[in-house]
Amino acid sequence: MAEAREGFPATREELTPGSGSWARSPLGIWVNPTTNWDEALREADRDGRPLSGQRFFLSRDWLRNLSKVVDLEGEPILFSAQALGYSLGTIASFPMVSAEYRWLRQLSGFSHPHSPMFGPIRHLPVGSMEEIARAFVDTVTANRPSWDVVDLAKMDPSSEAYTATRDAFLHRGWRVQEFYCFGNWYLPCEGLSFYEYLADRPSVLKNTVRRKTRKFLRSPEARLAIYDSTEGVEEAVRAFERVWARSWKQPDPNLHVIADWARFCAEQGWLRLGVAWLGETPIAVQFWIVQGGVATIYRLAYDEDYSGYSAGTILTAHLMERVLDGDMVREVDFLEGDEPYKRQWMSHRRERWGMRAFNSRTPAGLAQGAWHFGRKKVKSLAKPVLDACRAGR
Repeated sequence: MAEAREGFPATREELTPGSGSWARSPLGIWVNPTTNWDEALREADRDGRPLSGQRFFLSRDWLRNLSKVVDLEGEPILFSAQALGYSLGTIASFPMVSAEYRWLRQLSGFSHPHSPMFGPIRHLPVGSMEEIARAFVDTVTANRPSWDVVDLAKMDPSSEAYTATRDAFLHRGWRVQEFYCFGNWYLPCEGLSFYEYLADRPSVLKNTVRRKTRKFLRSPEARLAIYDSTEGVEEAVRAFERVWARSWKQPDPNLHVIADWARFCAEQGWLRLGVAWLGETPIAVQFWIVQGGVATIYRLAYDEDYSGYSAGTILTAHLMERVLDGDMVREVDFLEGDEPYKRQWMSHRRERWGMRAFNSRTPAGLAQGAWHFGRKKVKSLAKPVLDACRAGR
């Protein structure tokens, strides 16, 4: 039998009600939930390093920036996984938010509107994703007071993290409901030039880009700028904030999060912030990020008073030329949403999914699970009847 640390169960099978908030998997992974994100991230900085191939939305730099949001409904909790027997410290983190609604206690993935992706953040290549996910679920299950529902959205359903986390909940006796979040349009483009790319676009888009670009640049005051370093980044941030405020976008209490991330990206050499100017007036902005061979279209907006210029379309083409011919990226990612215009620019579509786990050991978890699964069953039974009624049979 494995040796147990004081106050902790020796194996996953020994977890029982009241056994504490920590859990250890039989494979040697411990998970510690903490509300002190600053300390946990400092520890990860000391012990870890970025893993190759990991998107910046699943990095501790992004998490540190995202922790500045001001409109969270609940308390942020960071679940830090550590490997027993290694002196390496934190190997992975699950950023979460805990909230209580009268009789329901819910744990959700930290997937704020400013973050289009969620998943565990790997700091070190120690332990498999299956081990880490099981240790995380063990900890959530053992915590007192118990969580009734765990909600994880905006995940890649083809990823090992998604499958391992879902299976870990099922293994622990939770009922799991998977759900669709949104479509994600993207462009595989390794070795593709901008000339080849544009030639393959729909004729309507090609003609619009050429015609509107010529018309815009005829004005002696018109110019297109791409800010990609710390030089001029403050001018770019001011332009972004001005256009955002004059666009169709809703007022955002977290614009400082975008601004700070732009500054960080500039320091890293990742920033591609495009601005369409008319004299001293910015009329359209697009915040792209180039990292790890992927160009991510993160945020865009235009001033509605200047909508006749189609500056957003012009700017997208200008930035696309930069990332294809200059940065030679292997993929362009339009992130969230199935808006029709995105399929004109991109060629492929994938999906982001989520999972909702219901705790079978708590009354609220049982009730929520029964409601969600029961409602789905009723809909499936009623569908043939409704279809027949619509058909007039």
